[in-house]
Amino acid sequence: MTDDSNAKASFTMGSVTLSMRIALAIRARTPMVVLLTQEEERAVALVAAGAAAEGREVVSWTATRSFADGGGSNAEDALLYLERKLRAGEPPVGCVIVLRDVSLSLGRKPHAAAIRALYDVAIQAERTGTVLVFLEVELGALTHVEKELEILEVPLPDFDELRMALHEEVPAAPSSQEDLLHTQQEQLVRAAAGLTQSQARRAFRRVLAANAASQPEGVAMLVEEKKRVLKTALALELLDPRVTLDAVGGMSELKRWLRERARAWSEEARKFSLPPPRGLFLVGVQGCGKSLAAKATAAHFGLPLLRLDFAALFSGDRRTEGSLRAAMRVSEALAPAVLWIDEIEKGFAGGDGRDPVAARALGAFVTWLQEKAAPVFVVATANDVRTLPPELLRKGRFDEIFFVDIPNVDERESILKIHITRFGRNAAKLNVRGAAVRAVDFTGAELEQVVVDGLYEAFAAGRDLDKKDLEHAIARTVPLARTYDDAIKALREWGKDHTRGASEDTSLAQLFRAATDTTVNS
Repeated sequence: MTDDSNAKASFTMGSVTLSMRIALAIRARTPMVVLLTQEEERAVALVAAGAAAEGREVVSWTATRSFADGGGSNAEDALLYLERKLRAGEPPVGCVIVLRDVSLSLGRKPHAAAIRALYDVAIQAERTGTVLVFLEVELGALTHVEKELEILEVPLPDFDELRMALHEEVPAAPSSQEDLLHTQQEQLVRAAAGLTQSQARRAFRRVLAANAASQPEGVAMLVEEKKRVLKTALALELLDPRVTLDAVGGMSELKRWLRERARAWSEEARKFSLPPPRGLFLVGVQGCGKSLAAKATAAHFGLPLLRLDFAALFSGDRRTEGSLRAAMRVSEALAPAVLWIDEIEKGFAGGDGRDPVAARALGAFVTWLQEKAAPVFVVATANDVRTLPPELLRKGRFDEIFFVDIPNVDERESILKIHITRFGRNAAKLNVRGAAVRAVDFTGAELEQVVVDGLYEAFAAGRDLDKKDLEHAIARTVPLARTYDDAIKALREWGKDHTRGASEDTSLAQLFRAATDTTVNS
């Protein structure tokens, strides 16, 4: 048998708590434990610590390294081998057996004999006091015996563990950089939050190798490395939002709602026993500013912004459920933070049970939304939620669901002014109201393009932007609302019955202004 009991690791509060839970599972003769983790070696060390506390030996099996006295490299063969050995009372009876690659080896749809082997070995493990520990990224094949399992998640390293990892890397640096431990240590540790222990160590080594650890650029270098790792591994982007609420045209009701909650992250709010806001769902017509509002939300709250790309997460050969769980753990490690899930319907439209991967991912996500204790404010955006499962939209998942509609004439005027000013022009000289009246059914994105097209026309003519350029650009544009008229009408009807409007209802005021607008437009 291969002995993993000599695995070394330094544990602080988070890890110690988990190793104690593993020790308790061993003491309670729990036959099967699953550790959901993307850090195998750290998980093995945690198991070794828990087993050592109970005086148990640890042996292991992987798809490339079978047991010392047999078992084979196929998971089904290894399970059958274990069942026979335990039934006969032979070693590894009473051991803690770490099994890696089981779901990977059995596949997502194991045949009946493999599932039977899982049940049989669980029976013999419980009878003999043996504990099987599966290291998995996601449950995969083990969902077939989920009721027999105790499932534990390995947390990301906390600040103490990251600090210890940094200390351990310093002596190996090209020029011993002990002085950094008295200067930028805390900034480097905080910059590494959200990485696994191995990822953090590699990032620390890169900074140390560049002799940048005690320089301001060392922290920036580590943050950039973290951005690269998170985007590659988890389709998770760490953004630096610099968009204020004033840069968002319209959406007065949404802005008021956000301003009411601006201080909800403060110490005063905690003393007031005010729970931190959980999040909001923005649904509506494409191009009407949902993404911009998500960025402005993070900037308004003064929190880091994480963007989870569901289209990338649910594509290719990614292990979707495991990657989603990891992304949620990262957001908690960086809390307080805003987690922006863009176009959420691209991930969960299949969560109706027909796609088991999407269904499991949906279950994990809604449970996390409901029960998360860390102050992570979730902003989900969708162009069409009618295909989403109803449990995602149930009260308690999000604080509010806002519908972002096609802007009315006042909002169109505001949006045009924002973009004209952004490009360094004086909106007061351009009859923006007249342009807003003409641009019926234009989305915010289309209004931005009107300004850009107008600037191109003016530049080609060798002069500055004037109102005619805007009028010509409007006349040339066929808005999305006309191209997909029926689909957008249906979405707006759904929004009336199921959501709160992001914009104030100004329909009565619009009627009173209609006559004036007709004059302006003539």
